[in-house]
Amino acid sequence: METEEQIKSMNDHDLLIVIHTTVKHLIENMKELKDNTVDRVTSLELEKMSRDEAERRHKESDGIHRDHELRLRRLETWGAMAAGGLFVIELLLKYYIK
Repeated sequence: METEEQIKSMNDHDLLIVIHTTVKHLIENMKELKDNTVDRVTSLELEKMSRDEAERRHKESDGIHRDHELRLRRLETWGAMAAGGLFVIELLLKYYIK
């Protein structure tokens, strides 16, 4: 790339050649960027999940979540009942063993 002093000392023809070359490189870079962007968008469109698949997975995960919540609630209930039962047994043993 030419410095500012070099550009000032060029005649018009040389300056036009430098500008033409620079613009040519810019156009090539823009075309390359455009092609790369088009390829990436096409790839993303092929890989994206369909709405039906997303809804199916959402319903499936909701079902799994509901099942886990139900299991945890049962476990908490039975655990509390077992702890209470053990407490009652301990109290009975404490008073009857004396």
